[in-house]
Amino acid sequence: MNTNKWVVTNDYDFWEKDEVYDITEVYEFNHKQVVDVFYNNIYMGKFLNKILNQGFLVPLSIFRNNQINSILTDMTIFRYENTKEEITNFNGPVIFLAGPTVRGNQYDRLGPSWRVKAVELLAQHNFTGAVVLPEFTNPYESDKYRVELPIWEHNGLTRADCILFWIPRTRELIGLNTNSEMGYWTAKQPFKLTYGRPDDAFRIAYNDIMWKQVFDELETERPIFNDLESLVKESILMANLNEKSV
Repeated sequence: MNTNKWVVTNDYDFWEKDEVYDITEVYEFNHKQVVDVFYNNIYMGKFLNKILNQGFLVPLSIFRNNQINSILTDMTIFRYENTKEEITNFNGPVIFLAGPTVRGNQYDRLGPSWRVKAVELLAQHNFTGAVVLPEFTNPYESDKYRVELPIWEHNGLTRADCILFWIPRTRELIGLNTNSEMGYWTAKQPFKLTYGRPDDAFRIAYNDIMWKQVFDELETERPIFNDLESLVKESILMANLNEKSV
């Protein structure tokens, strides 16, 4: 039976407030132990359980994922739960975070999405527009049979003032959809793209070669970033430069 890390937070209204709480303690329980030991109320994968006088028990992975929405109130986050219209009608610069996604059935093995760090960096560098984050609020939710999601993503990519491609490809996090999106948008609107990947990304040479080729043909240069923070900073500049008024 899998063992997962759980966080104790000290605030009953954790899920309602725009604050980032300190992790007071981290426990390791499997699901059966949690059900056996604590009275639980499950809502969208969130356990809110009273543990003596210490606080409430929440899955660590979901705790971290929830922090994305709590980093800054000046930045708008759009996820799969938002409508296409909300994204289209946003008035201000929009950045789409494109790249491989940790699926619900991979979460326990691969851990939090790279997008968590990207949003933190956007906040640190004072981005006050909107971020399109193509993931569910609950990181365990499956996208299987969700045939509407490709069109949702295409709408977000179309609306974006900057499409940030970060490709930390591994043998498990392969990013097949990312290859398709990157090819499409590099051909259609290359000047609203930024691109980066770690130096040790798996089978990334083709992406690098074609990125350089496209901009050679356009008689210009665009960098390939090997660290996420530099890519985020460049993307903020591009989004602000390309901002569309709705």
